[in-house]
Parts: sequence; C-alpha cells; structure tokens
Amino acid sequence: MRRKRTGTVLTALAVAFGPLPAADAHAVGKTADRPGRDRVAHRLHKAGRPSVRPSARRLAAHRPVARRPVRRPGRDHRDGGHHDEVAEENRMLGLTLAERNWPEPRQLRCLDRLWTRESGWNHLSRNPHSGAYGIPQALPPTKMADAGDDWETNPRTQIIWGLRYIARRYGTPCRAWKHFKKKGWY
Repeated sequence: MRRKRTGTVLTALAVAFGPLPAADAHAVGKTADRPGRDRVAHRLHKAGRPSVRPSARRLAAHRPVARRPVRRPGRDHRDGGHHDEVAEENRMLGLTLAERNWPEPRQLRCLDRLWTRESGWNHLSRNPHSGAYGIPQALPPTKMADAGDDWETNPRTQIIWGLRYIARRYGTPCRAWKHFKKKGWY
C-alpha cells in the first residue's frame, strides 16, 4: 500500500512523472525509518534495481537543450578548421602524457575539462587581461621555460610543465579542477 508523503522529492516526482510502481512504493514504506538517507534510492540499490529518479532520456524528451561549445570571454581562441585540428592533436598528446601519472579515466576527464576551459588546448592561447599563456595558461608564461626553451611554440613543453605544476600544487587534475570551479583559476 502506498503511503502519502507530502513535501518530499517523491511527491514532486509523482506529480511530474506519474505514480511510483507498487514495488517502489513498498520500498518507500520499508525505509521510511532510516534518517539521513535517500531512502528509496538506497533500498532499490540494495535490491539491484535502478533508482526511481527519471532517466536522462526521459528528462531530455521533456526539456531539449541545445549544446554550444564553451568559449570563455577574454581568451584568444582561434577559429577555423586548422586550429581545431591542432587543438585536438594537443589534447590527445596531453591526455596521453597525463595517463602516465594518472591512469584513472576520472583524472583524465578532469584535466580535459580544466584545459578546455582555460585555453581550448590551444598552445598559442593568450589571456589578454592577465597575460597567461599556453595550454595550461601559465602566469607569468616564462615559468614554462623550466620545461624547455621552446615553451612559446611547443605544445609538448607546455603540457609537461602544466602536468608538473598540477602534480606539485594540487596532486591530481581533479583537485585542480575542483579549485578552478570554486575560484575561477588554478
């Protein structure tokens, strides 16, 4: 038998997407006495069933979202096919080099998000406001000379310097990404 619960996420989901199946309603009643937990999701997880949360596909059908590439204001991203190809080559090189230190896919995703936001993987990217330069957006850019004399034009040198910087300062790309999301810089 289904319990009536007002003011909860379950009620909102029931209103938006229809009533819960009988098995899920039973799970709500069984776990109602466990404070501080997402009772339904926890119970269904233990039973090997998916959560009652609506699927991404079902939500997307109700709310289509147009995705556009992220362009940060103030960044000197270059448009055009050739620059996109170079950026993709830089990205593949960067992720390959990063995999040596952080083989977990999660760390590689964090690094990809971080440097995509910072420079779009463009080794010639310069922030006109701060003067930060290159794939890792080093400030001052001359710091990258520690990794090689060709730091201004060689994406490999910039990536090596950036990976060392992340390892020394944050330990992992995900910690650097977390800091970036919180502060807007890393």
